[in-house]
Amino acid sequence: MNNLPKIPSWKYWKIIGEPILRGKARYFPCACVCGLKRYQHESNLVFGNSESCGCVGIQRRKEEIYKEIKSTIGKKSGKLRITRLLEIRRNRAVYESTCTC
Repeated sequence: MNNLPKIPSWKYWKIIGEPILRGKARYFPCACVCGLKRYQHESNLVFGNSESCGCVGIQRRKEEIYKEIKSTIGKKSGKLRITRLLEIRRNRAVYESTCTC
């Protein structure tokens, strides 16, 4: 693996083998921290255009949703007080609420 590009950081990718050539482009076999293996174009690694397979972004969105949920429970919406979380559907929270009248 002596022909690896000089990359300051691969973020969540780890190069796991020798590159393959497709035309003039070099593609490196990479493994994401979640375990997914994929070939990445050299320029995507060099310029940081690809940080992960997408798993990191999904995890960040989940964390944002849970922060929102924690801050929402106990608040009032009109005459309804949000009491607890019932479920999460398609990245949206479904709450149980009680009337305060």
